[in-house]
Amino acid sequence: MSATSVPRLILKPTFPLDQNEIERRCRAERISHPITWGSILGAAILPWLATDGVFPALFGMMVCFGFAALGISIFWSGKQQEITSKVVEEMISESNAEQDRRLSKIVAQYRGRGMHHYATALGKFLLLKQNIEKRLHPGGQVTEMSEQIERLVDSLCANVCREFDKVAELDRQLGDVLISGEKARLESLQSDRTEVLEAIMQAYGTIYETLDSVVDFDDTGELVPELKSGEPNPETGLTDAVSSLKKEIEMAKRIRDRLHIPDADAEDADFQAFETDRKLDAGQ
Repeated sequence: MSATSVPRLILKPTFPLDQNEIERRCRAERISHPITWGSILGAAILPWLATDGVFPALFGMMVCFGFAALGISIFWSGKQQEITSKVVEEMISESNAEQDRRLSKIVAQYRGRGMHHYATALGKFLLLKQNIEKRLHPGGQVTEMSEQIERLVDSLCANVCREFDKVAELDRQLGDVLISGEKARLESLQSDRTEVLEAIMQAYGTIYETLDSVVDFDDTGELVPELKSGEPNPETGLTDAVSSLKKEIEMAKRIRDRLHIPDADAEDADFQAFETDRKLDAGQ
């Protein structure tokens, strides 16, 4: 394929989550809870109300602070998993929202440039991404498989953005070559454009199948097999991202079969329209 302008990665992957940020938020959550500040405030005030004199009050404060610290420690020892899950859910939601905001901005840019067909197609990727992520980590529960799937979906969407940038640049070059009389160059650009569109179409089919095959299975620990593949590199090409995601889909399908989960309807009018556009472009 001829060289085209490829932008750097515009989506920050959700995973891995920042463990220091998780701990900071958990700590802030504990401090801001009424049980924590209420106990400390009570330990500081009650001795002054219940005793006469400075020294008895100070001694009472020391005793109350000790009991308050013990009570707070016991209370939060049983709440740690709940707090962590809440924080993780918030961080995942914030990351996904930022990704969606940036993708929506790109969709708007394509629409503003008059490339409504690309805006519609990329918007459909965004909708599927949102549907997958909405159901992938229920209640902040992150399994090894759900994390891997989200990594791959993020990588696929980032690579799809680069492919759309490629095809937009090819469209610009096609506009220039139409008045140049360079037939060989025209054929080369058309071939390159078809190749990019086919890659995007395959990626769309894969992410649609992900929604159909992955997010409906139960996240029971014993049914989630250990993943052997390495962490996806967000800078890899679209083909690699699609291939990795397909492997995870096959794994999820086997789990679906064991859980007897029925298949969802995979028909999609927008995808059919995009396939028709690709065939027309290829002269099929």
